[in-house]
Amino acid sequence: MRSDRLTRFGFNYIVLLFPECEIISINNAEDNDDLMQDFVSLVTSFCARLYGRRRTKKATEKLIKQLNENNPCD
Repeated sequence: MRSDRLTRFGFNYIVLLFPECEIISINNAEDNDDLMQDFVSLVTSFCARLYGRRRTKKATEKLIKQLNENNPCD
């Protein structure tokens, strides 16, 4: 089982938690390209989530403003 399929980070913790199991890592990534690609994907995901929240908040505020203009509760 490849360590990047079992866990992205903390493969050593899995080995320590299950000493009775033999976990063999076939593909040990020695270069940092995979790690950097994972990091960029993580940052991109968080940024997309933040921008999505911001867009949703603006749309909600616009809807509330339109509702208040059309039906003033005086």
